[in-house]
Amino acid sequence: MASYQEDFHAWIEDKEGNVIFDPHFPEYDNKKKMLGLYGEPQYKAYTGEKARALCMRTRQSVKNIVKAQKKGYGISAKQVWEQQYQHPIYGYCNFNAVAYFKKHPDGIYKVGSMGWKRKCDDRVFWEYGDEGGATGLLPE
Repeated sequence: MASYQEDFHAWIEDKEGNVIFDPHFPEYDNKKKMLGLYGEPQYKAYTGEKARALCMRTRQSVKNIVKAQKKGYGISAKQVWEQQYQHPIYGYCNFNAVAYFKKHPDGIYKVGSMGWKRKCDDRVFWEYGDEGGATGLLPE
């Protein structure tokens, strides 16, 4: 299996391709202000081997998180998932999305890039994922 960088974002879509879960965090507003970005998040889902590889990594990393929380807090896996569902954590988009998916299995788990439009030229700055991000597209 090919190896892909860990820089990605995860969210849940409905069958029509609408984003139905991706919690907003105040850190996003700070990033948008600092980088001259605006508007609603823009998404670009990965496909093929890249998407499969990241989904497999997510599966393993989420299992490890649940195991550690069960041991560390002395709670059940069900309690871990409920806590994550009720209180998503910034920086854990994969865990947040899986927790939502477990409660709403009709959704579709997606991995890819997420960002916002730049005020200077309306191009998308991909903050998460490798569709551009910090490798270019800084506000002029």
